[in-house]
Amino acid sequence: MFGNMLFVLDTLPLLISIYVFKSKRTFMDVTIVTICSLLIRTIPLISSGTLKIILLFIIVFISFYFSEKQPLLAGIYSSLIFLNDNFSLFISENIYKINPNTIIVSFVIVRLILLTISITLVLLEKKFLAFVKKRIAILNIPILTICLILFFELVKNEYLIELTIPNKGSVITKLFGDILLALFLFLAIIVVLAQRSEAMRLESESKKAIYENQLTYLKAIEKNAEEVRKFKHDYQNILLSMDSYFHDDKYDELKNYYYTQIKGSSESLTTVNTQLNKLMRIQSMALRSIFYVKLSIIDSERVNLTLEIDKSFYVEEKDEMPLVRSLGIILDNAVDALTELEEGEIQVALIENEGSNVIIVKNSCAESLPPLYQLEEKGFSTKGVDRGIGLSNLQEIIEETDFLLETEIVDNYFIQKIIF
Repeated sequence: MFGNMLFVLDTLPLLISIYVFKSKRTFMDVTIVTICSLLIRTIPLISSGTLKIILLFIIVFISFYFSEKQPLLAGIYSSLIFLNDNFSLFISENIYKINPNTIIVSFVIVRLILLTISITLVLLEKKFLAFVKKRIAILNIPILTICLILFFELVKNEYLIELTIPNKGSVITKLFGDILLALFLFLAIIVVLAQRSEAMRLESESKKAIYENQLTYLKAIEKNAEEVRKFKHDYQNILLSMDSYFHDDKYDELKNYYYTQIKGSSESLTTVNTQLNKLMRIQSMALRSIFYVKLSIIDSERVNLTLEIDKSFYVEEKDEMPLVRSLGIILDNAVDALTELEEGEIQVALIENEGSNVIIVKNSCAESLPPLYQLEEKGFSTKGVDRGIGLSNLQEIIEETDFLLETEIVDNYFIQKIIF
């Protein structure tokens, strides 16, 4: 009975420290950590104090990782809990000496003092770490390093104490193997959690980029709506001006007015709208919006736009983000090149070919364009130093995926293909 109470009281500071440190607490999380901690400290199969500390550290680290979503903070909190527990035990045993005649009462008093010191330390440390995170975030890594060094010093001391126990040669050998296995398990968990964090970060960036792209798409739609309102106003003025020609029976002048002032603008506007309407065949809104936003700003009277899109062009969700980023660069460069030329053409094709999707962007380019190998150099831009987005940036994005990028310059046309 006394032994069970001892294990519970020994585990209580650790559990309360975990609860105080956590910013997000759930009943399931607290229950799992409590059960695991009690099992590790009471199970007969684990007789080594060193192994118990390492296993408890792994459990606590995993718990903090899933609640805080920050491996750095999880490492600091996990280390501090064991350091606090060790320091508090040292202080409490020096404050109150255990009386052999009232050992149970003395033990309870020592553990209550230990609990009070542990909670005080945790509250102070949590406040300090919150200040560091907000004001001097760069100190987090040195703090983690110091905490881990002190924690492993604690583990080493515990192990050295166990080495001094007589007649435990085979046990110590097994213990050493168990500790190495536990450390290997911890490192494996760290790698898995780090990969998970990176995946979560990329997913978050992807959602943010798609949201920003869709926001730009909505702004472009609002801008087009405003242009439609302006067109209606201009249309009324055109009708009024034509009415004066009819009123005065000036049919020759009206014919000249129509062909010189109206017909060209009408045809170019119709052509652009017809081409942009094809974008509805793209099933991905993120992909459709990047094309719409970039191509809708083209001067239709100077640049000839041609779109070729399969009846239903579909891309997987995992491909949306890299395609949006890549096409943003490609289309920006194409539009910039046509702006400098003041006239030319841009051809875009989204097709399925032999089981693969192919996106082709072909635009007019200057005769004086540098050779392809120079364009692909990191930091190079035709706009000058530190301006524009070079092909090296695009290549870096492509290398993060299983896409294939083909770039070529043929007869004053700059052609880029993304195959996926």
